[in-house]
Amino acid sequence: MRSLVKRIMVMLMCITMIFGILPPVSAGAALTLADKLAVNEVTAFERRNPMSGTMAGVFLTDLTSGEMIASKNSTMLTSSSELSEWLLLLYALRNTDLEKEVTVTKAMLDTAKKAQYPVLVGLKENDALTVEQLLQMFMMTRADDVRTALVTAVAGSEKRAVSLMNQLVDRLNLRDTVIVATDGAYVSGQHTNAYDLYVIFRELLTHELFADNYTKSSVTVNVLQADGKSRAVRAKNAEHLYSNLYGTPLVPNGYTYLARMSGGCAASGLSQVVLVKGPDRHIYMAVLTGIPFEKDIAIEAERLLQVLEGASYFDQEQVIPFGDDATRYEYLLGTDVVYYTVDNKAPGYANNAEAERYMMEITVPVWHLDDRTGVRSPSSMKMKINRKLVTGVKKIFQEIYELPCQFPIKTLLGYGYRQSGGVGLSNCTLMSIHSYGAAIDINPGDYDNDYYLGAGNDLRDKSNPYCIPDEVIEIFAKYGWFWGGNFNICVDSMHFQYLGLDVLSYQDNSPFMTVDLFGSAEVGAHVENLQLRLKELGYRVNDNGIYTEQTRAAVVKFQTRQGLPATGVVDYKTWETIINLTHYMPYVF
Repeated sequence: MRSLVKRIMVMLMCITMIFGILPPVSAGAALTLADKLAVNEVTAFERRNPMSGTMAGVFLTDLTSGEMIASKNSTMLTSSSELSEWLLLLYALRNTDLEKEVTVTKAMLDTAKKAQYPVLVGLKENDALTVEQLLQMFMMTRADDVRTALVTAVAGSEKRAVSLMNQLVDRLNLRDTVIVATDGAYVSGQHTNAYDLYVIFRELLTHELFADNYTKSSVTVNVLQADGKSRAVRAKNAEHLYSNLYGTPLVPNGYTYLARMSGGCAASGLSQVVLVKGPDRHIYMAVLTGIPFEKDIAIEAERLLQVLEGASYFDQEQVIPFGDDATRYEYLLGTDVVYYTVDNKAPGYANNAEAERYMMEITVPVWHLDDRTGVRSPSSMKMKINRKLVTGVKKIFQEIYELPCQFPIKTLLGYGYRQSGGVGLSNCTLMSIHSYGAAIDINPGDYDNDYYLGAGNDLRDKSNPYCIPDEVIEIFAKYGWFWGGNFNICVDSMHFQYLGLDVLSYQDNSPFMTVDLFGSAEVGAHVENLQLRLKELGYRVNDNGIYTEQTRAAVVKFQTRQGLPATGVVDYKTWETIINLTHYMPYVF
């Protein structure tokens, strides 16, 4: 970590000397021509490189080289609530003796408790600690008891602290940043923009204390108590604690996630600064502002970082690629798989725990049907899906919800870690596309959205309100999803998947097990499945999962009635006929 810290600091100093990017720090300095040109260059870059469809402020830069990579609305005002805390950190790092000792007073603690949304790390009256210790804890927690002690140490009062921080704003030539209070909660009149946030965090990274601590999950400081004894106080990184709220962006292949600083308020949405290290060992900074609360800012950060690989950042349009299967697997898994068959399986997630890291639970609007009255009413359902597909999936279900037919959804299945199933696939080792979070089943089983062996066997009863309508199939196709009704060896009407149809494209029937009493002993779920179907057709068999003479005799009778060779061996054609007559599906893809 120390070497990374040093590299970041040296790199930023080099940028300062070579490009003159860091603004001068002389007291009361006005905007210089160079600084104005720097901001003008941002807007000029946006005109040359338009990024369609976003109302957010985004800014992406290579800190190592000083190259601007992407920018949109980077000078748009935003009211990031944590802005004042970040600037307080920066002012203290630049202007305060780190060894200065501070004694916590009752007045400090009382002020902290009056904060809009008080967060306390647990400082006590008469605790003694240094400014450096306060800064370490404040970087982690941005807690109000630490903040009030820090304000006293660096400025003496809240009013003077605000004044000094605005002077720093002027020195940094932050054109659109105004500080009203040190409290990190939203305060009317306090604002900034994406470009100014970039400057603030670039400055923070030049200070060793910040660069050495911002990636840590926690720090522990020893506080001297009034009784002369030392007490260890552990401060946990708020960004780690808030990971469920803000999420951690998945970075492009070859890049390493370093850290994130988040903020936001109801007035202007979420803000986030993300740092990553590239395969070229350069450090990249992504800044987002004004992201609506209903959006997932981690996904928005991922989409901005994908610009590093040549993608386009869109705020409104979904960006999942529609290419061939190799492209799709690359997109989800970072692999270069050419195809996905029994003989050449794409590497998936090793286990459920690994897969879960890439999933996200989402809520989608649906129509609920009262089966007694026939009345439809607005509702919602939850499901897990691959994080990279969330934006597109939300759009899919919004469009389904807006269909004039008000298609009702009773059951919705997304992510589930398992092998592929399906009748006759008992010896299949492929992982289900559900295991990738890239498949969705709608109204499975009992609503004529069933599994039928044999291509083209679309036996949907469209008079059933839960039956998948053609309009839903068209919406999924619009967003690059395949319908299971088009599988080449079966029909799976309830099933949609983002990864390709070739999961069921086999050269022959070998994956389909053959049940034969006179072969090896046949015991298991596939035999029980056969027996249940035979019972449904009126044959007298025990569903014990053992292929007995009784079961074989029932098979012979069935084959005879259907005009099939009466061998007693359940081959592909026998399975196909049984399945199409029973419409029973114990497995799903």
